[in-house]
Amino acid sequence: FLDIRTPVKLPDALRGEKYAFVSLPLAEFKEGGGVSEDNIGVGRLCPVDNDLPGDAFVQGIVLMTPRANALASWLGGTEVASLKCDLRRRTLVMEADISTQYLMAKLNDEQRSEGKVFEQGKEQLRGLHFVCVQKDEEDDEPAGFWLLREMKGM
Repeated sequence: FLDIRTPVKLPDALRGEKYAFVSLPLAEFKEGGGVSEDNIGVGRLCPVDNDLPGDAFVQGIVLMTPRANALASWLGGTEVASLKCDLRRRTLVMEADISTQYLMAKLNDEQRSEGKVFEQGKEQLRGLHFVCVQKDEEDDEPAGFWLLREMKGM
């Protein structure tokens, strides 16, 4: 269907200064894996289907900001549904609540290519993807982490 909604900008205080497209092994999210409710900070983990290929990689986006705790807390109070790269509009958009879209970033040519890989990876794993919020590239502990599943029609 044609999505005619216009994403709204995040408040300046909540914007990430940098972001990166990344991936993690699916096994990290299965029982016995390294990612659990105990080590994600603010956030949630959706259920992972057992029949997904164990050697697959889950695509994700890391949002980096010195205000990581504030952004993670704000996202924790929002019903984060999914992240989507709109390749036509060259934007990274967060779907939240029932009908809200937030513009997270504009995509340049390189980021658009990474966004295409992100979207293909989501498609291969039935919409499974994640968003992580942390202070910088060196930060080992996320301020927030959400394992999400994009539902068709969103």
